[in-house]
Amino acid sequence: GRRGGGGGQVTVYNVASEKRYRTFQHPDCKSFTAIAFSSDSKFLATIGSAPEYLLVYWNWFQSKVVASVKVNSEVRRVSFSPLDNVQIATSGPGLLKLWRLQESNLKGFNMVSGKAASQSFTDHSWAPGDRLLASTDQGDVLVVEQGELRSTVKTRMSGTSIHTVVAYSSGFIVAGREGRKA
Repeated sequence: GRRGGGGGQVTVYNVASEKRYRTFQHPDCKSFTAIAFSSDSKFLATIGSAPEYLLVYWNWFQSKVVASVKVNSEVRRVSFSPLDNVQIATSGPGLLKLWRLQESNLKGFNMVSGKAASQSFTDHSWAPGDRLLASTDQGDVLVVEQGELRSTVKTRMSGTSIHTVVAYSSGFIVAGREGRKA
């Protein structure tokens, strides 16, 4: 949405009362393409639109920007680590990056390198044990632990794009086109 002469806005609603709780904007974001709450709901991560794909870390109760950084690569998903509010993951085509909030700055770390880094990441999900699962457009799921690639799982969807990956206590579920799941 838009307001005034500015760009995109983020509005937080109270689901129970159906009332608008807070609305805020960032002057460098024409629109927002991805958003996530921290597990304790105190912080919000947003991704601005192309070409900068600005990652903004908000203290949303105060409508205050804690830190921001230009990702400069398409971001399809942003999420907080469920165990650590200062750790954020982003994924997209050729992008699987872990960000850490350090002294009001977001520092980025690539989670994969070489051939793995050139893949198109379609989604990601945090799994128990602070593992990150990242799905690809080729039907694979990469397992990243403590910021390093541990394994690549070849799913039954091999060769087709996984649209979403969801972790649960003892594994994960992937889904793609035409209701395909594995």
